[in-house]
Amino acid sequence: MGLFRQAAIDAQRPKLSGDIIIPSSQWIGTTMLMMLLLMLGLGAWVLTRDYRQTQPVQGVTQFAHGEFSLVNKHNATVMDVHVQPNQSVVQGQALVTVSYTDFARYSTADILEQQQAKLRQQEQVTAQYTALNSAYRAERDFLHASIARTKQMLLNLQAQQHLHATELQALIAQSNKIRALVQRGFATEAQLLQAHSDVRSAKATQLQLSQQVLNHHEQHGNQEQHLANSEFEFATQQAVLLTQQTQIDDQIAALAHQSSAILYAPSDGIITQFSVKPGQTLLSAQAIGMIVPEEGDVIGVLQIPSHAAGHIYQGQAVQIQFAAYPHKIYGMLGAQISHIDTPALPIGLTPTASRTYQQRGGIFGLVRNTHLTMTQQWDCCNDASPIQIVSGMAFTAQIVVQKLPLWQKVWQGLTGNSSASYTALQRRALRGQYE
Repeated sequence: MGLFRQAAIDAQRPKLSGDIIIPSSQWIGTTMLMMLLLMLGLGAWVLTRDYRQTQPVQGVTQFAHGEFSLVNKHNATVMDVHVQPNQSVVQGQALVTVSYTDFARYSTADILEQQQAKLRQQEQVTAQYTALNSAYRAERDFLHASIARTKQMLLNLQAQQHLHATELQALIAQSNKIRALVQRGFATEAQLLQAHSDVRSAKATQLQLSQQVLNHHEQHGNQEQHLANSEFEFATQQAVLLTQQTQIDDQIAALAHQSSAILYAPSDGIITQFSVKPGQTLLSAQAIGMIVPEEGDVIGVLQIPSHAAGHIYQGQAVQIQFAAYPHKIYGMLGAQISHIDTPALPIGLTPTASRTYQQRGGIFGLVRNTHLTMTQQWDCCNDASPIQIVSGMAFTAQIVVQKLPLWQKVWQGLTGNSSASYTALQRRALRGQYE
């Protein structure tokens, strides 16, 4: 029994093989189990970590409020440029003179002839409006004077009615007194007959006055109705003439746009991203620059191609790498997409890109201006002062277009079915687009 116990004790002791100490089999098994558990935990941690696929897009910081995009409305050729890039401008200041002659459907002589014809129509409509206004004023003044006279006649007749009513009451009282005197023998029948005749005459006069009051009331009502009808007819004819005048003005403006026009500054500020030159061809809906205020909150602006709009949505996470601050030293600034604009041509489109845009049917060159919400101060380094974010800072935005666990990414790579199911991030993107 003692020999077996001693053998078990010797088995747990390390053995010496030359200069190498060999541990016992029990310690070797425990160490291997711990290493296996550690590797399993590390593998599970790596496989369950989120994998982020990003897409780099170039952008620039701008002011959040008070910015205006300068957009050319029609195909045109630049004739003259009145401002320089980064120049301060005031509202209403002339920026660019453009010519539409090369893209007009008619020649210059035809356009001039049509303009003169429209100007003659405008003069005719103006003359009709002036005549209509004069006639209405004359009729209105006449009706107002007639209404005033009728009201005065009514007042006079009502005053006469009051006086004759008092006189009639006096005659009736006098007739009753004479009748009493005749019964006592103090008056004659002739006096009584005369008193009755005076009463009947006064009643007839009172009835005539009442009829005249009724007639003047009816006349006053007819005059008021005539005035209302005149005002309604004038308003109707005035609306017709004003509509014609507006249409003629629009046609004249359209004809003027077929020759030349001047683009003016919509507000005060600094004109940026402005690269227009004389002789350059501008396309319809092409942005030629931006007017930004001199101070205010700053946001990031990206130009996302329309064919890639399905990968962005409001609230999407973005990592910003500023060109002036290398991200390997300063890191990246976190931001979010706050606004996605409608499709438009990119700012500063070159003539070559314009021709390419026209050849491709005007679809591939469209972009969506996308705004990013960011902090105004960037605390990038603990031992350095915060960096102030100002307008005009170029950056690269790393847009997170896919976010899923690493094991799912590996599985998709092994099975080759990367589009079999949408991730939660992609479903949120679709909801953001169609809600």
